[in-house]
Amino acid sequence: MNNKNFLLVLLLIQFNNLISMNPKNRNILMANPATGEFVEIDVDDPIPGTDGLRPLHRFTILNQPAGLLLCFMIGANINGRDGDDNTPLMVAAMGKKTECIRVLLENRADGSLYNTIGLRAVDFAQAHEDNSALALFKQHKAYDYPNLGWSKDGSHLEIPITPEQWKSLKPENKERLAVAILNCESKEDLNSTFALRRITTELGIIGDNPKKQ
Repeated sequence: MNNKNFLLVLLLIQFNNLISMNPKNRNILMANPATGEFVEIDVDDPIPGTDGLRPLHRFTILNQPAGLLLCFMIGANINGRDGDDNTPLMVAAMGKKTECIRVLLENRADGSLYNTIGLRAVDFAQAHEDNSALALFKQHKAYDYPNLGWSKDGSHLEIPITPEQWKSLKPENKERLAVAILNCESKEDLNSTFALRRITTELGIIGDNPKKQ
């Protein structure tokens, strides 16, 4: 039995004991990655020895959907944040953990949240070109998804704004949008593309996708 499976079996036993003794008990045993020692913490508390990782984040990193379900059983906050404001759904998208993404979305994880650098879970999935994850986001309608980004051949940006929407923007927002577009120099420039996507989301720009050279 590998270490991940051993950890899961241990936690399953611990959950069974805790729940059978007290259904309101929110504590869980988690391993401190720095020392290897197990500590008992509230299911929404950071794990010692990590950068603010909660149990849901840790189970996601280990690709253990069963661990996620066990945390839900004792009331874990599905949208809890780590030290960089990443939710478990963001961590799942970063690591291409498709089954964890499915479990989190089925349990109503919020896909509209941003981390400290302005990215959503779906942005990580798109950066990885993870079509399985993107299909799950679309299926669960987990975000307001304007089809914004580079074309497949990298020749142009696809920006969901109509002439009417452009005219309705305040001058300062027109300037913000124009600067963001100019900053996107190539398909590989993910940070600028994400920044542009965030601005269009903030401004509520939704519509056709005229091609901008």
